Amino acid sequence: MRKLTPKQREARRKYQREYMRKYRQDDSEKGKARKEHVLAYQLAWSNKRYRDNPEYRAKCLARQLRYNLANKAKVAANFKRWWGKLTAEKKYARSLKSKYGMSLEEYHGMVSEQGGLCAICVNKLEEVDHNHKDGTIRGLLCNKCNKGLGFFNDDIALMEKAIAYLCSHNKSMNTQKAS
Repeated sequence: MRKLTPKQREARRKYQREYMRKYRQDDSEKGKARKEHVLAYQLAWSNKRYRDNPEYRAKCLARQLRYNLANKAKVAANFKRWWGKLTAEKKYARSLKSKYGMSLEEYHGMVSEQGGLCAICVNKLEEVDHNHKDGTIRGLLCNKCNKGLGFFNDDIALMEKAIAYLCSHNKSMNTQKAS
């Protein structure tokens, strides 16, 4: 590659700036289609590289972590601004997707299947119940029933012991009331 004189370098920069200015202003259908095609190609290539190359992914994550640590206030402000723009429904949809892998439409389908009521105590629905071992969604429960199952670690034998305990104490309570 031949070396450019300072005058030639300046001429090239000027030409490139003018070309990019025209390129950015090209609002014709052909120009828009070309821009979309280029952006789609770049995004696909970047995503593929990130997905398929663990070293590159680790490098990107490390760079992002360094930036986040160096700019905590800026990152927090940007997140707050971005999160604040989302509606409550979109926030809930993101939460469902990240926690349980289900869409808002699937959730609404389950709500209508259960009639909007807890599968155990028939109170108002509040939470998604899932198996902690394999992540499968079992149904929709109210907060108390979901926490109760969680406290028993989904152990049926332990729940049966609790039922027996409640039954034995309910019998003694009933005999005390009768006398």
